[in-house]
Amino acid sequence: MGVTCYTSSEACLSRLGSSISSLYNSIDTGFISVYIMHPFWNWCVQFLPKWLAPNLITFTGFLLTVVNFILIAYYDWDFQGANHAEHPVPSWVWSVAAINILLYYNLGKYAGSDDLSQ
Repeated sequence: MGVTCYTSSEACLSRLGSSISSLYNSIDTGFISVYIMHPFWNWCVQFLPKWLAPNLITFTGFLLTVVNFILIAYYDWDFQGANHAEHPVPSWVWSVAAINILLYYNLGKYAGSDDLSQ
């Protein structure tokens, strides 16, 4: 059962006990992640201004997913996009959706990058 604390008092910290030391921590040691993706993200972070808040970067990625939703909801409102004869969805919609998802993923990684705060 969790402990709810609204202040940083000593009593609250003592009630939390060892749960503070059991925070989730993960390291991705995969070949593609270590040798391709992390160097790519570190290179891309160089082009972001230092004054840009990480939350704004993440929010921009979120807005790209909202654009995807609006585009697909407009062009494929009844989920019949696979049936090209009745409801053709322009191919550029799927291309924009794919690019937006790629940007969303990468912007999320830029915001979590340690190089952004240096």
